Amino acid sequence: MSEYVDWGSFLGADPNTAFQLPEIAFTPTLLFFGNVAVGQTANVSLTISNMGNASLTVSSAVSDNAQFKVLTTLPLSVAPGAMQTMAVRFSPILSGSHSAALTITSDDPARAIVNVPLLANTGPGAGLRGEFLPIQAQSRRHAQHDWDFR
Repeated sequence: MSEYVDWGSFLGADPNTAFQLPEIAFTPTLLFFGNVAVGQTANVSLTISNMGNASLTVSSAVSDNAQFKVLTTLPLSVAPGAMQTMAVRFSPILSGSHSAALTITSDDPARAIVNVPLLANTGPGAGLRGEFLPIQAQSRRHAQHDWDFR
């Protein structure tokens, strides 16, 4: 009698392929749309990666705030080790600070539902174009905190 037991035939599966599962990951972990004027729109991309060894399917992505909308057609298939981009649009209809949760549903057995925070601002100054430049200050201590918009 042999001390070696071939469990592969007993279990009916190849041990090298028995645990092939998708694994969702995404970057960034928070989508910030910046300042957007009411009536304007801003798009931000979310990169969805598959860290697993089986194909990942993202079946839905829904925001709990109607001002944020997913533009990418779903379902989205992501091969093992690959990534896909999902576009999200912010279309403000009210002034103020806005937040939402983007709920993403996939076939990842460990994380079937993930939430991505969405943040944006509207109101005075929103939609301005330009750049922030440091103000020449008397001391270095203040120079790192003082900014001027031009």
